[in-house]
Amino acid sequence: MPASTRADVLLVNGDLPDYTSFITGADAVVQRIKFRLLLHEGEWAADVRKGLPWKTWVQTKPAPLPIIHARVKETIKSTPGVAQVLHSTIHFEPATRQISMKVQAEIERSTVELEYLLSQGEYGNVSPYITYRVLGRIV
Repeated sequence: MPASTRADVLLVNGDLPDYTSFITGADAVVQRIKFRLLLHEGEWAADVRKGLPWKTWVQTKPAPLPIIHARVKETIKSTPGVAQVLHSTIHFEPATRQISMKVQAEIERSTVELEYLLSQGEYGNVSPYITYRVLGRIV
C-alpha cells in the first residue's frame, strides 16, 4: 500500500482541530481509525448509517462479542492507510459490562497495537477510550 501523502489536521481531545499542527503517516492513519471507532451509530448528520452501535452492544445481554469483534475489525481494515489487521482479541467483563479489545494492524509500514476499552457510564451513556502504540517498523 502506498504511503499517505496527505496531512491531517491534529485533533485535540478527539474532535477539536488544532489548525497549527498537522500529522502524517501512521499517526494520521491511527487518528482516522480512532475517529471511526469513536463515532456512534446515527451521530454523524451527514450519514446516519455511519458509526458503531456501542450503546446497544453494551446494553445487550449477553454482549454480542463475535459481532462486535467483526465490526471493529472491518472498520479498522476499511480505513485508508491500513494494509491489514494482523491479530485481534476481545474480552467482556460481565460485572462491569466493559468490553476491551486489542488489535494489531500494519499501518504505514509499521505494526501498531490499538487498545479499545468501552464501558457504560453512570447514566447509561457509553464511554469509549482508545490508546495505541507502535510495536515496530516493517522493513
